[in-house]
Amino acid sequence: MTIRHPFRRASAAASLVLLAAAAAPAYAAPDHAGWDYAKLDRELREGDKPSVVIDLAKCLDPSGAGGPPVVAVPTFTTFNLTAQFIATSETHAFEAANGAMSLEYIRLRIFPDNTAELSLKHLNPSTYETVGPVTTLRCRLNDGSLTLHDDD
Repeated sequence: MTIRHPFRRASAAASLVLLAAAAAPAYAAPDHAGWDYAKLDRELREGDKPSVVIDLAKCLDPSGAGGPPVVAVPTFTTFNLTAQFIATSETHAFEAANGAMSLEYIRLRIFPDNTAELSLKHLNPSTYETVGPVTTLRCRLNDGSLTLHDDD
């Protein structure tokens, strides 16, 4: 008769869990940690352009409600550095959920207090007239709603 040692099997499983945990990388701070208005201003003045990720659901509309459940990754190529804010914008083709095509104009202004104002406007591609309401959201550089990444 063979006697099985359940503790040996459990010990081996526990050892595997411990080894896997030890091999896993330590928790790293989110990529948005360390980015603030001053760093953005400095990086832009040095000619570096960060990637921008915007979690619209974490941004707030004027009533205090969160934005739509969308993560946007726009490509901003031009920035204006003013005394009041850093500004950028871009326009791209956009297909709505109903299949309608429009142009989406995104304007982003980042302020010295690490807040940002995001304006989204849809335009008729033939006439450039505004289609529907303009969406304005407030985001922050330090809460994950607006994340900047080194574009290396």
